[in-house]
Amino acid sequence: MIAARNAVSTLGGQFEARAVQPASFRSEVIISDNRSTDATMKVALAMAERLPDLRRIAASARRGAGAARNVGASAARGGYLAFCDSDDVVGAGWASTMHTALAGHAFAAGRLDGTLLNGGTSRASRVLPQKDGLQMSPHSALPRAACNMGVRA
Repeated sequence: MIAARNAVSTLGGQFEARAVQPASFRSEVIISDNRSTDATMKVALAMAERLPDLRRIAASARRGAGAARNVGASAARGGYLAFCDSDDVVGAGWASTMHTALAGHAFAAGRLDGTLLNGGTSRASRVLPQKDGLQMSPHSALPRAACNMGVRA
């Protein structure tokens, strides 16, 4: 499930990364559009041939990635929900790894790579403390992983 808002400049990279994921299981890709005013949904439509199980969902009632994720999750048909963001790219084998992890656990999260898509200026403006383990939330025992996580439906 991909939450998106005005993601025309980044969404194609995420779709390309998702389209080449090997999988021995059936899956769907949901793009949950959160009030985009650019051509985000046209980019999604253009990928429909490479991602035949792509579903486009309007998530405009409430603003924010969390709200878009909730709408997308409500529309999902599968038993596992894997979340990624429109301005990221999933790693090779991400879908299979999430699927395997969720077969044995109710929650799974992955590390973030702050260098692949971010230049020096962007990296200098934020902290991604993931040299070991996951980036943890200071407010809970859960990792900050909404852009790279999975849960059972």
